[in-house]
Amino acid sequence: MNSESLRSIIEQLDDLVRMPSGIEEVRRALVDVALSGRLVSSTSGESVEELLANIAAEKASLGLKGGVTALEVSKYDVLLPDNWRLVALGDILAHCRNGTSASPNDIGQGFPLLRISAGTSRRDGFVELSDHKFAAMTPDEAAPYAVRPGDLLACRFNGNLHYVGKVSQVPADVEGVILHPDKLICLRALVVSHGYLRHVINSNFVRSQIESVAATTAGNIGINGKQLKALAIPLAPLAEQAEIAARLDELFALLDRLSDQYSEANEARRVLSRCALRELGETGTTTLALEDLVQTPDDVKALEEAVLELAVRGHFSTYEPCDGSAGEGVAGSDDGALDSAVLVDAQGNQIDAPYTLPGSWRWVAFGSVLTGIEAGWSPSAQSRPKEAEEWGVLKVSACSWGEFKPSENKALMPGEVPRTHLEVQSGDFLISRANTSELVGRSVVVGDTPSHLMLSDKTLRLSVVATCNSRYLNLANLASAARAHYEREATGTSSSMKNVSQRVIRRTPIPLPPRGEQDRIVSTVQRFSDLLRRLRTELSS
Repeated sequence: MNSESLRSIIEQLDDLVRMPSGIEEVRRALVDVALSGRLVSSTSGESVEELLANIAAEKASLGLKGGVTALEVSKYDVLLPDNWRLVALGDILAHCRNGTSASPNDIGQGFPLLRISAGTSRRDGFVELSDHKFAAMTPDEAAPYAVRPGDLLACRFNGNLHYVGKVSQVPADVEGVILHPDKLICLRALVVSHGYLRHVINSNFVRSQIESVAATTAGNIGINGKQLKALAIPLAPLAEQAEIAARLDELFALLDRLSDQYSEANEARRVLSRCALRELGETGTTTLALEDLVQTPDDVKALEEAVLELAVRGHFSTYEPCDGSAGEGVAGSDDGALDSAVLVDAQGNQIDAPYTLPGSWRWVAFGSVLTGIEAGWSPSAQSRPKEAEEWGVLKVSACSWGEFKPSENKALMPGEVPRTHLEVQSGDFLISRANTSELVGRSVVVGDTPSHLMLSDKTLRLSVVATCNSRYLNLANLASAARAHYEREATGTSSSMKNVSQRVIRRTPIPLPPRGEQDRIVSTVQRFSDLLRRLRTELSS
């Protein structure tokens, strides 16, 4: 990258930080500039060959072998200053070792054992030492896995390639013996600035090499110590390394402050947006221009969540005498509903209301406004969606994202006899009983739907008492109190597939207003949804 490119980055900095991953892109661009030698005030005149000779002598004195063959990097088109050299990372390391496989404990006994997240939780590129558990080991057992100030911890494997091989530096304030786990590789360099090396390994140039050799095993993408040692590293004279590391750290700190300012401005804008929503919901007008406050798709998502919460907390509707009370909408188990209105947990113990409601509202168990729950079926199905008049069965994704998606289905296998009583109808209130931890328990009310679509075994159909609006109950089931209930009560060992039983669904806490308010809330939320959908479309165009 030349000086003109750097000038362009600076001129567009305000716009760049607004982009997704914008700060990260600017960081990498600055490191690219650093590796071209353009961040140092002047060349030091030092010889890298002399530095390499000192490193070789140090390795020899420690009984370490050298002569690692670096990866072929001509295709990466790197242009280094004349007094720099490309070397294999292994040739400048005194230490490259996987962490301990000792099982951590939660009782606070033994040596602190860092978590894998310790290397990604800080923006400044340093390890978060407080992010740890403990491992019960003897001092002799722990010694090989202890970290020192300046050590670099590289992520050995992860489900996301972005993190594989990424390094974080152990800060200077290390106290006592702290261990790294087997998912991290500890790199310790000889006669080299660890701060400089941290920036180099995380650069676009070295990341390209890591991505070219990383391999996928059992769903994880990984890199081993041998591959790390073979990475081709641009090596600058020692004085230039120190200056580059200091300049980059200073620039990164400025970027972090800029990012914080932008985040604070975003949060202020979203607070104003929520105020505008509340005004619009309560009075039909607002002194704030909502369209001017919404600038990114993330703003739209935040407002969609705010609309939901404001709606089920009584901020979008006022009580009218003709509405009656919320108690009139609760049939109770003696009147055909599945359960009484009393809030209980999954074990049947009475619990407190999640938060205070308007006077005419009341908290009820979901089962007290339901008259039935119908389970679906799991027939043999093809991988493709159904066509025309074929029969199909819904996938769980049809009910996962806030609106019914009938295209998310699978055609039945030839010869499978459809169960017609499970056919989805317009107006059906559906809920997923199995999904990821984020999506389990999500519900939708069916709008238009093609014929010949059946409920799956992971989808339940809810029947609602006549005195309640199913579209309002859907909003309440999607809001924070219900989500917290599902996350707490869902079962399953894998976060990718959690389950909620019918009993858990029936015991979900629901904030219930009188029927008249339910209808007005649904109408207001629909108006906001139409507005936000339009804003999302405009931002995407």
